[in-house]
Amino acid sequence: MFKKEIEMKAVLKNPQRLRGKLIKLGARKLGKYKELNIKLDFPDKRLEKNDLIFRLRKKENKTVLTFKGSKKTGKAKIRNEYETEIGDFETILSILKNLGFIIVFKFEKVREEYEFKKANIVIDKLPKLGYFCEIETDSENKIYDIAKKLGIKNLTKRGYGYYIKKYNKNKKELMF
Repeated sequence: MFKKEIEMKAVLKNPQRLRGKLIKLGARKLGKYKELNIKLDFPDKRLEKNDLIFRLRKKENKTVLTFKGSKKTGKAKIRNEYETEIGDFETILSILKNLGFIIVFKFEKVREEYEFKKANIVIDKLPKLGYFCEIETDSENKIYDIAKKLGIKNLTKRGYGYYIKKYNKNKKELMF
């Protein structure tokens, strides 16, 4: 499936306050689950050097392979994203390693997912790093409007890779 990903994140100091606001404003909770995310690249880091992302994700009983194109100019993080559900996680990871891919980093998170005003809003908990909110929708302006309604002020285009490298002392794993 192809889509244009338009999103921003924010570090959360009080996730319970955000949950309360989402419920009060009529957001629909879609679920809560644990994810394992593995970012892959070639040993020469050619994907990273070209601002590309190749990820394998395990979420409950689903395995999803994702390719994200380079970031577009804008206030939000905007990328073309290609995503497909595939078979067995371990088998796919073995195939990718045999094709020459290496694990750049892997991390777990617990994700709570909500739908609000045709936007996907998540509260993620990452080990050692704490809570984050991510707002993904079809326009940059809509992200800012929703963030204002939810009282979120510290939006950023930075992805989890930045926080993992900065606060996890460049270790390649961040697991519960």
